[in-house]
Amino acid sequence: AGLGASAWGLSSETHDDGSRGRERRAAAAALAVFFLAAQLPSRAADAPSQRRELEALTKELERMRAEADRYRDEAGRAEKDMKESRTRQKRLEGKIGALRKDLDEADGRRRSLGGRLAAIEAARSEARRKLSRELKDYSRRGPLLAYAGSAGVLEDVVRRGALRAKAEYLEGVRSVRDKTADEHAAAERKKASLERKAKAGLTELERTRRTGVLAREAYETTSKKAGEAEAKLRALE
Repeated sequence: AGLGASAWGLSSETHDDGSRGRERRAAAAALAVFFLAAQLPSRAADAPSQRRELEALTKELERMRAEADRYRDEAGRAEKDMKESRTRQKRLEGKIGALRKDLDEADGRRRSLGGRLAAIEAARSEARRKLSRELKDYSRRGPLLAYAGSAGVLEDVVRRGALRAKAEYLEGVRSVRDKTADEHAAAERKKASLERKAKAGLTELERTRRTGVLAREAYETTSKKAGEAEAKLRALE
């Protein structure tokens, strides 16, 4: 009987311990549910704020993508302008080089014609002075030759022929002088025209160089900004 009572008592204690364990687990579960239920309103209240933060972040990413794209486009245009400026600069340099060559040739021809014209003018002036002296001398001796017989007639014929030949020579010189003067004037005009073209080409070349410098500066600036914008974008993503 004692053993039975002991066994019953042990069984009863074990049963009580199991009941208390279940009660503790139930209490813990209830407490967890309580805390979870207490946090649900807070999380529900945070959801709109988190959504707004996400929307703001999305908008910022879109803005930064657009900014990076804009800088890349600007850098591309600046690079294109820079290349076009270099191409135009080379073309202008070649054109100016050709103009300078033509200008040197035109100036050489102008100076040559100028020297020739000066020589013709000097020869013509000397021939005119001689002819003038001979005409004056003939005007003094001419009337006397008629009284000198056949010798006077012959001298008169010879002198008249000489004077006529010299007058024709002077006329030929005048014709050559006029032609040379026209050629010299044309060479002067050509030189002046080439000088104007060369000056205009140099002005355009200088303007093109400045444009190229500005394009290069714009390319460097926009490329740097594009790189910075892309770095920020990667950091946010």
